[in-house]
Amino acid sequence: MKKILLISASTLSLAVASSAWADSNTVYLDQTGTDQGATITQSGTDNTVGTSGHNNAFVQGNDTSGTGGNVLSVTQTGNNNSVMPGFQQGTDNTANISQAGQYSDVTLQQAGSNNGQPASPAWNNDSVYNSIVQDTTAYSSTISLTQNGNSNVFDLAQGGTGNKMTVTQDVNDNGYVFVRQSVDPSVPAADAYGHYYPLGGDDNTVWVSQSGTNVNYAVAIQGGGDSNKLAINQNGSLLAANIWQNGSDNIANSWQTGNNNAIGMAGTNAYANDNPFVQTGNYNLLNSWQSGASNNELNGAQFGTGNAIWSAQYGDGSTALINQDTSSNYGNYNKVLNFQGNNAQLVASQTNSDGYIYNNQDGYSLATITQSGYGDKSVGSQFGGTSGLQNTATVTQSGSYDVAFYSQNGSNNSVTVIQDGNHNMSSTTQSGTGNTATVTQH
Repeated sequence: MKKILLISASTLSLAVASSAWADSNTVYLDQTGTDQGATITQSGTDNTVGTSGHNNAFVQGNDTSGTGGNVLSVTQTGNNNSVMPGFQQGTDNTANISQAGQYSDVTLQQAGSNNGQPASPAWNNDSVYNSIVQDTTAYSSTISLTQNGNSNVFDLAQGGTGNKMTVTQDVNDNGYVFVRQSVDPSVPAADAYGHYYPLGGDDNTVWVSQSGTNVNYAVAIQGGGDSNKLAINQNGSLLAANIWQNGSDNIANSWQTGNNNAIGMAGTNAYANDNPFVQTGNYNLLNSWQSGASNNELNGAQFGTGNAIWSAQYGDGSTALINQDTSSNYGNYNKVLNFQGNNAQLVASQTNSDGYIYNNQDGYSLATITQSGYGDKSVGSQFGGTSGLQNTATVTQSGSYDVAFYSQNGSNNSVTVIQDGNHNMSSTTQSGTGNTATVTQH
């Protein structure tokens, strides 16, 4: 087996592609200093870039406060490819890794700031940023990316089945990550509910973790397929996350801790032009947890049967905009559970659903609920008011088996319930001052 060990302090361009080496190529790389460059091209099977020897090689080193300016480009075609371990240290480093084949594995660590990006960060969802791509079409692939520092950015794309991605951006402000799994990276995204971006793939997992003070952004897209799992954990303020899943039995978990955070928003809190979150398919679940002092937002939709949204927002001035099944082609048994703090707002809509919406609000809150079709239910509960003395719940139900309960405790409360259909029932309880209830049934 031909092995090449490279230790260099200057620009390196290496192509390992000859027929004599095509079946078992290996590159070990160790570069120290600033402005290092490595271009590695491997064709064939059983390819690696770093491993073996002292500290397992592939290092472009500088201290985290130094000016790295290192450049790495790795292209691997064939089978059993691996780029691990990989480490870049310092600032202004770039890395682009492309793998085509099977059993591919990438591990990249960057320590420092301004890595993986142009000089001025912005959210573009395109090739402006450094990228790791596994496709044509990889299966049993794993991508692991760790960035420590400020203003770090990366774009990840992975095809195939049985894939996993783990992204960690730590001690990080102005961090951006765009993750696409089992999708064609060359296909542009659709608009808000175009549904033509995700493609295929099964049993995929995405985990994204961002922690910092301000302005971190994560977008994760999983293509069509079953049993995909996705989790985004963000800690800080001015955070934004978006989720796009297509298939069945998908689970999306999002945790945001801090202020002025958003999920699926293009509005006041998001520092980008983004679409609402989307889950398309059957029996999908979105768990959203937002905790902080104020102004957290949730906006998105589910299309299909048996989908559920569990949303908890703690703090002042939170907003939840939820839409299940806007098309008559979609179906039944969807659920929304919502918990909010002071000065919160819920706007929820269900169409052609046998699901129910349960709403729990604290403070001077507003809820607007629209249900259209089959066995609709809405339970409710709003607590005390203040600052305008406002508790307002408006429930509109069109269809059959409609049931609406609501209980308001506070001052200046108002409930308006309109039920148009069959087997309707409404129960309203109000306690406090200035309460008004209007119930219309047909």
